Amino acid sequence: MRILVVTQHFWPENFRINDIVEGFVQDGLSVDVLCGLPNYPKGEWFDGYSADGPFEEVYKGARVFRAREIPRKGNTGKTIFLNYVSWPLYAAGALKRLPGGYDAVFCFNTSPVQMCWPAIKYAKKHGVHVHAWINPYRVSYDKTEKVTESMLKTDSGIYYDPSSANVQRLIINGIREIIDNYEVYGIHLDDYFYPTDIGDADKDSYIEYKKNGGTLETDAWRRSNVNNLIKEIYRTLKEKDENLIFSVSPGADIKKDYISYYADVYAWCGNKGYCDWIIPQIYFGFKNSSMPFTKTLDSWEALIKNDSVKLIPGLPAYKIGKEDAYAGEGKTEFIDGGKDVIKKQIKEVNSRKSCAGYSVYSYSYIKDIQ
Repeated sequence: MRILVVTQHFWPENFRINDIVEGFVQDGLSVDVLCGLPNYPKGEWFDGYSADGPFEEVYKGARVFRAREIPRKGNTGKTIFLNYVSWPLYAAGALKRLPGGYDAVFCFNTSPVQMCWPAIKYAKKHGVHVHAWINPYRVSYDKTEKVTESMLKTDSGIYYDPSSANVQRLIINGIREIIDNYEVYGIHLDDYFYPTDIGDADKDSYIEYKKNGGTLETDAWRRSNVNNLIKEIYRTLKEKDENLIFSVSPGADIKKDYISYYADVYAWCGNKGYCDWIIPQIYFGFKNSSMPFTKTLDSWEALIKNDSVKLIPGLPAYKIGKEDAYAGEGKTEFIDGGKDVIKKQIKEVNSRKSCAGYSVYSYSYIKDIQ
């Protein structure tokens, strides 16, 4: 299986994508990387690099193809802008140097969304659907970063305040930028909503809400804030194009979603106007002591009350061959059964009329169930 990784920043720059690529290779994937010439963060070429390359290298078994870019020297507004604009343009031109024949395109970028343009262009050429995956509220795990009035700080990190109208506009405008400028098939939200350690971090926002005539209790108010964003994302997509897909991937524990994350999956699955696809992360085996796969799938199936919402269970291919530490009596199920556990789950999903398909986490493990 062959995968193309598209990322402006890559080794020897210090980014998480370096580890991800190494993991792909260790999992037996054939990996090519399309990236820039290293100059982050100072805007100065790393030793051994210049505007003249090198443009082809090997990193821990992955082939690296570099595209030119204007360095962000001095980190002024002008040089950063030129850096942001130059790399995707050069990278798009560099696509013709790639060997091709990829089964998937993995895009990793911390900079503006236009950095994904080369990946989207390649995917379109080869008939691959691209969904933009976002975590709307999470800002940083680094609690030392500056917090604005529209952010909340907890023990786990910094988050946008879901109750803030400014935050909702920021997220919606970001989504509009994506769907207006890039040919994506849809927008996907991960399982992060309110942090589970929210405590009283948003007490000032709630007090202001009550002063303005709000009547909901705290928990209901938080769920309402998330619901308002979910509905607005759905409306924004359908206003642009009825065929755009809005999918959400909550955790598999329905009660925890509702009580701890303030994710009202009952409303999302039971009514039109929230999402098109619900992709619960049912990352458990059949023998899991607390959340066995079949029983958990039954619970999600029972939530679907509207034909416009498609149920697409998420399956844990990443657990194949590993101990499932918190599964109780089923902790060795993925060791003893290996890929047959996932194959059995696929068979179970395909047997149910309520399920429109299945999702596998993560792509690098798909080869293990073929």
